[in-house]
Amino acid sequence: MIGVAGCGRIGTSLLEALLEAGAHVAGFDILTQSHAVITTDIEQFASSLRTLFIVVGDASDVEALLFDTQALLRHASELQQIVLCTSVSQGYVHSVRDRISNDIQIVDAAIVGSVRDAENRMLTFLLGGSDDDIDEVIPLLSMIGNSFYRVGDLGMGMQVNGYSAMMSACQTAVTHLALDWGRAAGLQDTQLLDILVNNSNPLTQDIIVNIREGYTQDNQIGMQARNLAAAIENAPKPGDVAIPQSVLNYLRNLKPQS
Repeated sequence: MIGVAGCGRIGTSLLEALLEAGAHVAGFDILTQSHAVITTDIEQFASSLRTLFIVVGDASDVEALLFDTQALLRHASELQQIVLCTSVSQGYVHSVRDRISNDIQIVDAAIVGSVRDAENRMLTFLLGGSDDDIDEVIPLLSMIGNSFYRVGDLGMGMQVNGYSAMMSACQTAVTHLALDWGRAAGLQDTQLLDILVNNSNPLTQDIIVNIREGYTQDNQIGMQARNLAAAIENAPKPGDVAIPQSVLNYLRNLKPQS
């Protein structure tokens, strides 16, 4: 069985894509979901699990899932493959590898794209791991994505994703700031948004789709913040993280716009 752990917006889109393709798939989330194949029972979820997609929030959620609170590895005796899609640091990917059986393959598959991209099956994946392991993963990821980049050894998918995360997160922050300044100048949001939509690049246009949302763990801004936090952790030592840290703080304090 294929399992998707972490059934937020993107995780549920992956689950739905696998179901539509006829795969034997189930979902797990710590919160009760209305979906028929998503459970909160970790033992039920893990009992016949062979391939696991991890799409939870961050490293602490991965710890809880695999080793601590849910302790999935105790229950998943048939597990053969882990695809780590959560935004974590390269070092954390290696720490997971060091703590699980060598019989279990791991690929880090960093997600580049928005919730809308997931719903439209147009995500991009940055893949780290052995070529053989990646070859096995791509047919499954192709059900929700259309671009795949092999970027190196295990952990490099997360490393490269950090660079993309910095760029998109900065643009999100600046787009919100532009709206704040326009409002202060007396412009109507609808007028300014119309100008931005018609005269911006595709990334800004995608940001504007969810512009009225503030920061939450499970929305597009929350995903960007997690990616950026992982990028900061991945930064060269010593390295200048003042700008990305300021952007991260800004994103985490964004409030919904009426």
